[in-house]
Amino acid sequence: MWENVKSKGTPPSARIGAAVIINDKKLILFGGYNQDGYLCDSFILSLKSMEWKEIQPNSRIPSPRVGANFIMTTNNKIYLIGGWDRKNLSTDCEHCFLYFWFFIQ
Repeated sequence: MWENVKSKGTPPSARIGAAVIINDKKLILFGGYNQDGYLCDSFILSLKSMEWKEIQPNSRIPSPRVGANFIMTTNNKIYLIGGWDRKNLSTDCEHCFLYFWFFIQ
């Protein structure tokens, strides 16, 4: 059964093709595409408090893309793989914690 769940904070804009993963009671969202074009913003939704936070990068971030995927290894490392930026299919692999493009608290 579906139910409407209320959240706090400022949620991400409407989009398609964002990469999404759940890690330690947090939903992590990156990129996608909307009426403004290809996106490279990042958000975290605390599944405990149901509060959205936009994550401001403190270093290099992956290029804007749609259709990328997050994967998590058995030791809880998260990688962003692939995607499309209108000109190219990306074959790069970005290690979220190696580049510290966002910090998950």
